[in-house]
Amino acid sequence: MKFGGTATKAYPHTPAGKAMFQMMGVSAEFERAMIVERVKAGLSRAWSQGKRLGRRPVSEDVIRSIREKLTTGAGILKTAKRSASAPALCTGSKGRWRRSPPEDHG
Repeated sequence: MKFGGTATKAYPHTPAGKAMFQMMGVSAEFERAMIVERVKAGLSRAWSQGKRLGRRPVSEDVIRSIREKLTTGAGILKTAKRSASAPALCTGSKGRWRRSPPEDHG
């Protein structure tokens, strides 16, 4: 299916142009729905086959090593390079791995 061309122009303010743009919108919406359906089917099949989805788990030894380096005052980037891990892993999600515990000034 060829849209536009040198001889035919589609103007959205003409009835033919409106129809053409509506058909393109319908086909785009249909294609998006098909993609979503295929992705959901693939995920469902993977779960039913027992495949593990997502990031690989990190061993407790690596986590312990990162915590030790951060508590000694090492920076996040240096710690990540030395432990061959991502800086995001060294920051810890939701602040659970802090460099040092908060001080009590009470």
